[in-house]
Amino acid sequence: MPDLQILGRIARPHGVRGELVMDADRTAADRLAEIETPTLVVMGDKDPDFKDPAAEAGWIAGQLKGSVVMVPGAGHYPHAQDPERVNAAILELIARSAATTPAVAGA
Repeated sequence: MPDLQILGRIARPHGVRGELVMDADRTAADRLAEIETPTLVVMGDKDPDFKDPAAEAGWIAGQLKGSVVMVPGAGHYPHAQDPERVNAAILELIARSAATTPAVAGA
């Protein structure tokens, strides 16, 4: 079952190469739909790495069945440029996930 460890490996450049080595027939993008963990895509609307940051964020979130937070005026580091907005979005995701996740017996 895919989990955050897989997402973490996909998110890091060396992790993507590792995933590609482990499964040469599929790219990291091909594997996004396998992730079942609640996901939040955070992107600055001025991210210079993407021609259309909102479209990129929307595509990734669609593949992950996640949600998007676009950070106005932020570039590639929205978590550093607007930590209050990003932290609030992360806390909201955690709260939503906790409210909909069944309790684990013995936890």
